[in-house]
Amino acid sequence: DNTLYYDEPKQEWLAINLNPMLKNAVFPEHIQLDQESDTPEAPAPKSNEEQPTVKQKPVITIAEVLSQAEMETKRARDKINRERRVIYPIVISQCGMGLILFLFAVMLVAPHMSVIDDIIATKQFLLLVNYPLVDLAIIVCLVAIAVCLGVKRLHGLIRLGAMLTLGFSAYVGWALGDYSILIASVTAGLGLFLATLANWVYLRFPVILLSLVGSAFLAYLAIGGYFDEFLYRVQFEFVSVKMD
Repeated sequence: DNTLYYDEPKQEWLAINLNPMLKNAVFPEHIQLDQESDTPEAPAPKSNEEQPTVKQKPVITIAEVLSQAEMETKRARDKINRERRVIYPIVISQCGMGLILFLFAVMLVAPHMSVIDDIIATKQFLLLVNYPLVDLAIIVCLVAIAVCLGVKRLHGLIRLGAMLTLGFSAYVGWALGDYSILIASVTAGLGLFLATLANWVYLRFPVILLSLVGSAFLAYLAIGGYFDEFLYRVQFEFVSVKMD
């Protein structure tokens, strides 16, 4: 309302507020009506005590991240070390039992090496059926490979074979009048039998070592021809020799 206007009758510039009529025309008075608002009143702000506290996220520093990563790495390393302490003895015991079975196979096949050479030379492989100990040695070798690979379902078959080997080898030692063969057969068969029953892996080591000593001694005697005369007699005539 302080804006100047030109008053022609007076021929001068005057402020609008000096002319009540002009002021009312330019700035009319607004009538304010008291009425209830349709919108709900906003709730009164709560006091500082009633306002809920906002939880702030903790600030993670680089040092804490590195410390956590180091702890996780240590846990992973400890876990790997524990698994190695468990796996290594199991693998060693499995390989030990496989080696024992392989030595048993050597003991069975060594007295028949001349026959095997002839079969290979003549290519009459069907004649192997006539030599059950050679066939048994092949089966034992396959079982030895499976045991080294960790197949536990064959432990029952291994126990049966260990007892049969113990009894058969003990009979051979008794028939030949050699008590060293008898003792070696008992240690080899009984050690292998107990190795399949031992739940604690560290208990397998002494019995496997005992069985290795006995089976290695029997294989050594078989390679030296000690059992040739006795084991060579175990043969059949299922297949006849074909002459060229």
